[in-house]
Amino acid sequence: MTYSLTQSSVLSNLSFLDKCCRRVALDFLAKLRHGVIELVEDGQKQFFGDEQADLKVTLTVVDAGFYQKMVLGGHIVTGK
Repeated sequence: MTYSLTQSSVLSNLSFLDKCCRRVALDFLAKLRHGVIELVEDGQKQFFGDEQADLKVTLTVVDAGFYQKMVLGGHIVTGK
């Protein structure tokens, strides 16, 4: 599945709560020990976990409210 951004960048649209939730989410991802998550925001990539691992996933953030939903909405919301 591919998304295209036609609005301004995702990170520039973060509310104060979104920024706080983003920090919590990134701190949580930083603890990943098995596999690797490639997080893409506005074309910038960050890697969490073991970059040499066989289990890999790319997560592209296209909605400024993603972090708030991830942190406050629970594990089921994260998968949507």
